[in-house]
Amino acid sequence: MPLKNVGHSVLAAGATFYTAPAANVGAGRPDGVSVVLGLQVANRTGATGVLTVSWRDASNGLADYPIVFNIAIPSNTSLNILDSLKLVLEAGDTLYASATSDSTFVITGAISEE
Repeated sequence: MPLKNVGHSVLAAGATFYTAPAANVGAGRPDGVSVVLGLQVANRTGATGVLTVSWRDASNGLADYPIVFNIAIPSNTSLNILDSLKLVLEAGDTLYASATSDSTFVITGAISEE
């Protein structure tokens, strides 16, 4: 079960910051499942910003499912997005983030690629 860290500076236009890889028996990934163990976002500016983080389901035409939607995060603070929840992603599923302005937020996460 390889663990992976992700880090991303969130853009106003939005961008994918993680894509779950396909199953790979030879690499020890027979199920092609990734488990998001945690997501943390930090507002690194002196102003409140608004953030949306979504899971996009590859098996449903990349349908968008917000994890947090238009949430206001005060200046110089951070937020644990998943808290104690674990999010299971299948091959091709993505995590996507957008914000009110470029470089307001940095998102980091820990993912187990099983």
